Amino acid sequence: MMNYFFDKIAILLRQLRCLPYTLYFNFHYLPFKQAIKLPIILYKSSLIKCKGRIIIESNKIWHSMIILGKHTCSIYPNSGITYENNGGTLVFKGKCLIGSDSFISIGPKATVSIGDNFECNAALKLVSHYKIDFANDVSIGFENFIVDTDFHRLSCVENQFTKDLHKAYEAIQIGESCWLGSKCCTFKGTFLPDFCVVASCSMLNKKYNVPSYTLLAGIPATVKKNGIYRNRKNDKIIID
Repeated sequence: MMNYFFDKIAILLRQLRCLPYTLYFNFHYLPFKQAIKLPIILYKSSLIKCKGRIIIESNKIWHSMIILGKHTCSIYPNSGITYENNGGTLVFKGKCLIGSDSFISIGPKATVSIGDNFECNAALKLVSHYKIDFANDVSIGFENFIVDTDFHRLSCVENQFTKDLHKAYEAIQIGESCWLGSKCCTFKGTFLPDFCVVASCSMLNKKYNVPSYTLLAGIPATVKKNGIYRNRKNDKIIID
């Protein structure tokens, strides 16, 4: 009982230390009726730029429904979250947890949409200059790198004329209840159907015309098995 009491006090003290940034962030981005509930909680935040918009698309809005930068994993540093928005739009559609040592960067014309019950425990690096869309119930493992741009164009010279080889950006879409294992890289043009699992250290870089409940792995990722998914309702590591 005493340990429970001190744990609650520790949580409260951490939230109080982060309160100035949390207050600024909510009232800067949200309508007053939403902001007063403090639906977005920031932990150890580094706010590089706070341009653009944040929209919460949910019938119910409650305190701490969106938690950014919380230290939930002991194997990663308690370094909070770095946030940079150069003018784009970030949409939350419900409950969201993004753990510590994470970085979110949104370009001037980008749109990032995060579905309900999104979870990434630590070290997410997300960069969008165009469009990234996560459906509901997506789980992201440690140290995922998700980027919808090449940052630079490649060109080639043919017959003394220079031409572009490709677009330097393309949308990313991650389906409902997908699970990306730790240290995955997801690049522009990725489309992942619902209920897919991506093994750790894999690379996604195209539209995957595969059925739902597919396990993918490798660099680049290929189909390894069908009928596989992560059941978050029955997620015990060790079963007694």
